Amino acid sequence: MESLFKKLPIRYLYFGSFAVFALCLFTVIFWISYHYSVKAIVKTASGYQEKMLVELNGRLKEKLDFIESISLAVSRNPDVINLLGNQNEAYEQHALTERVSSALLGLTFSSPMIDSIHVYMNMPPAPVPPVAYLPLQELDKEAWYPLLEKNDFLWVGEHLIDSPNGKKSVVSFARKLTSLSGDFAGVVLIHMKATTLQAVLGDHHLLSQRLLVDSTGHKIVQIGNPSIVLTDDEYKKMLGSAPPLTAQEITSVEKLVFSSSTALVVSSKMAGSGWVVAEITPWELLAEDSLFMLKVLGMIGLLSIIAVMLISVYLNRQFTKPIYLLLRSMNQYPDMNKGQLPPDYRNEFGQLFLGYNRLLTRIEELYQSLEEQYKRKKETEVKALQAMMNPHFLYNTLDQLNWMAIKDGNTRMSVVLEMTGAMLRIGLSDGEALITVEQELDFVKNYMQIQQIRLGEKKINYQINVSEELLPLFIPKMTLQPFAENSIKHGFHGREHGNLDIQVSATETKLVITITDDGKGLHNTKQIGKKTAGGYGIGNVRARLNEFFDSDYSIELSALEHEGTRVTIQIPKLETKL
Repeated sequence: MESLFKKLPIRYLYFGSFAVFALCLFTVIFWISYHYSVKAIVKTASGYQEKMLVELNGRLKEKLDFIESISLAVSRNPDVINLLGNQNEAYEQHALTERVSSALLGLTFSSPMIDSIHVYMNMPPAPVPPVAYLPLQELDKEAWYPLLEKNDFLWVGEHLIDSPNGKKSVVSFARKLTSLSGDFAGVVLIHMKATTLQAVLGDHHLLSQRLLVDSTGHKIVQIGNPSIVLTDDEYKKMLGSAPPLTAQEITSVEKLVFSSSTALVVSSKMAGSGWVVAEITPWELLAEDSLFMLKVLGMIGLLSIIAVMLISVYLNRQFTKPIYLLLRSMNQYPDMNKGQLPPDYRNEFGQLFLGYNRLLTRIEELYQSLEEQYKRKKETEVKALQAMMNPHFLYNTLDQLNWMAIKDGNTRMSVVLEMTGAMLRIGLSDGEALITVEQELDFVKNYMQIQQIRLGEKKINYQINVSEELLPLFIPKMTLQPFAENSIKHGFHGREHGNLDIQVSATETKLVITITDDGKGLHNTKQIGKKTAGGYGIGNVRARLNEFFDSDYSIELSALEHEGTRVTIQIPKLETKL
């Protein structure tokens, strides 16, 4: 799959990368802020709730202990025990009933938290509200009685009872009563006003829920938000995670706090009873401040993202503008001049523009150079065509002069003109720089014969010795003639006659040409190479050999023992043209 960094334009990549990075960064910041703010709120709230629940625990325990102590006093009252036995005479039984009712009424009216007292017994007397005597068989109709059968006493959670003023909500405490013989004889049930415990727990308008749960997990009383309901497992977890608190343990959050699926639960267990006071706070309530803060952060983040995007767009344009200016210049070349790129950049973009302008300058120079070369090529072609016409004109002219000389009977001039034409043909040789050894020697022969006619055959003699197999080899043209001319002009000057000998031989890799004359000779031996000067003709030969063979050639001039000069030329053995 092709990388987006290779496919999309730079401005899209820059802006998109910046946007994604900013979005991810702010998302992480929001999540961390929300997470740790909620965590801090939970810790603060749970710590406060724990201290408050410990205080409520003490106040609730006082009231519950008071009700239990009253029930204990009733169960140990001798009149109550005798009344339950039903073995007294009618008058005595009536008197016991009066005393017991009076005592129970006194207990009821002595404490505002007690609503009424019910006594379950055999052959119950008439009720004296708020004290009621109920048949023992009625216990089977009570939902709480099976639990009491297994215990001596029992707290019954909040429920409704009938009263002269209608239904009332109470929390009841039941205790078994025994006869003198120790047999089960009845039950005393003290109804405590539910509002008493609810007042201790707090305000009814709480958004959270506070409740009192007994050691078996049954809810005794609650206030606050009734829509918050815990499962049985959560009740058990609450009971199991709330050991009795001491003053030093009040700050031990980990032992008292756990999270349900919908709420935070903080609980405190009553010492010696296993009862638990708990407060259940919905997560929505705890997170309300955090959500508000998150909304504020969201608005700030949104404004920040917009600001970052605007800055990103500005920076994107500033960074990519030079690149697109350069691309536009490249696409519009050669219509767009190099001066149209902004000259005020001093950074890397300025260096890029400067390099591009230099490149354009170089390209223009190359174009001009190509145009000049094209013009020179055209001029060369014209000159070549003219040069092709000039030899033709010279050949015709020489031929006409030759016929004129024959017509006038000037045989010598005719021969000279004929040899000059032959030399001209060899010298031009269709523009080739290399000719065969045979053609080079024919060129020298024609030159020497012209000189014999000019100076006289007896004055100049020449000999050429060469093997047949060497004649097809190639040699730069007009290599030997300058040396022959040099011998005639300088070596034979002022002398009656002169001899010139040309020897051509070869080694495995070299063609060796020796030119010997018996002229005036040289006073010193000279070695002519790449950097050795000489006469114009010899210098021209040296220059051409240097172009052909670089350093792979030599020209040696040496004086003979008595008189004369020897020139030895060595060049690479060429069987084909270069």
